[in-house]
Amino acid sequence: MTSLMRLFRQILTILITLPLFSSCTIMDMYKYSKDVPYFQNANQVVMRLSSHDYSIRIKPKDFLSITVQSIDPETSQPFNLNFSTNSTTGQQSPSESLQKYLVENDGTINFPVIGRLKVVGKTTDEVRDLISSRVNKYFTKRGRPVVTVKIQDFFVTVVGEVRSPKDIQITGDHIGLVEALAQAGDLTEYGRRDNILLIREGFDGAKVVHRFDLRDANVFNDPFYYLQQRDCIYVMPNDLKAKEGKIQEDVNYYTSMTRMPFSIANLIVSLYNK
Repeated sequence: MTSLMRLFRQILTILITLPLFSSCTIMDMYKYSKDVPYFQNANQVVMRLSSHDYSIRIKPKDFLSITVQSIDPETSQPFNLNFSTNSTTGQQSPSESLQKYLVENDGTINFPVIGRLKVVGKTTDEVRDLISSRVNKYFTKRGRPVVTVKIQDFFVTVVGEVRSPKDIQITGDHIGLVEALAQAGDLTEYGRRDNILLIREGFDGAKVVHRFDLRDANVFNDPFYYLQQRDCIYVMPNDLKAKEGKIQEDVNYYTSMTRMPFSIANLIVSLYNK
């Protein structure tokens, strides 16, 4: 009976020890969250440097929506891929969702009537002006067309230690790093604030890697701060994540170990009672 009591004391010791692992993790997490506020030097940073150009430049594999509209639909129709008919008025107009042009690897699009146009590296405003200059000769001065150019696939991807990893569709003309992280639910307590990874594809297809430190307010002055289409933001896990994973492994191990003594104890008790 003495050995049986000793066995129960060992089991009780293990069960009491297990919560200490999780409590240590919680204390470490609290300490870490107190040590990593964002933009610690905001009062010392000159924000006027952050006024750099955030215009989106067109890249290969982009889809462009381009419409040409004028008071004379018959004249503008050849410069559009598809027209839709208004069921109420019966008038035809170019449908923006149907005017998709793929930017080829050589940086060009094949535009109706005009032919090949080099658009890579240009902004949508620059492409609009280019097309307007080419099509104006087909219209009267009074009927000069309105050209609209938009990037259809403007999204960024946020993954890693954020609360809501996702592809973020951009409806405006720009988005900053902090805004993208906010739309992904902000960083979890396990995300590294000092090592945010940006992966960007250049005009030639080569990947560019850049890192941000959210503790430093100079992040707003970083030339990479404003994101581009198909950028990928990866929030790396901190040491707490690795520590918690190790603790969870230990907890699982000790939990499994407690099952065996209980089984042995039950067997001993059942044999003792016989």
